Amino acid sequence: MSESGKLKKTFIILVLAGFLGGILIELLIGLCMSSGESIFDDKLKLLINLVGSGIYGAVAMGGSIVYHIEKWGLFRVTVTHYILTLVAFLITNSLLGWFSSDILLIVIVAFTVAYLIIWIVEVIIWTRRIRKMNRNLELLNREGKEDGNQ
Repeated sequence: MSESGKLKKTFIILVLAGFLGGILIELLIGLCMSSGESIFDDKLKLLINLVGSGIYGAVAMGGSIVYHIEKWGLFRVTVTHYILTLVAFLITNSLLGWFSSDILLIVIVAFTVAYLIIWIVEVIIWTRRIRKMNRNLELLNREGKEDGNQ
């Protein structure tokens, strides 16, 4: 399979996983937030929220395909994905009415802080993995040199 074929397959998997994840999260939040009334009472509202949440999840997960663009740096792909998910969130919020305009700025700040924390954790994890790989390569190189000298 070609590189572009693999990328397309990965993108489709990410979009489908994101769509399903968005639906599941919407169901869980709906069940937790329902106060005595069933979230299944208003079937049209439920359907609209499920589809909207699924689309948002698909955009967020599908958009992570930018991390597979090797010629882009980590900063560029992170900013691109952040902007994509933030814009998708704002559009979805305005269509589904998740948060009122009174608290929307607080939600955006929380979204940004959460995104930043996740990014920092990922950088730390990958930095440690790369250091470990480099140490292993150094050990292999030393062993190879020692074996060649004997």
